[in-house]
Amino acid sequence: MSMQPYQHNQLELKKQQVRKDARTALIATGVTVVALPIGLWASSVFVLIAIISGIMALYSGNKVRKAIAKDPNSPS
Repeated sequence: MSMQPYQHNQLELKKQQVRKDARTALIATGVTVVALPIGLWASSVFVLIAIISGIMALYSGNKVRKAIAKDPNSPS
């Protein structure tokens, strides 16, 4: 048994973060697709929800794209 502190696997941590961000982007995209048509006929609150979730989807998607494009051998 080693007395050194546990070394975190950077690649696995990056994979977990990409999975989390991708899940968030997909959920936000789904909310946008559902809320926008409802908002056009029912209430302006749904339009606001669609706008916020659309921005969230773009932000999370951009984080995923940057993480995937990064060189896996470079330090974080």
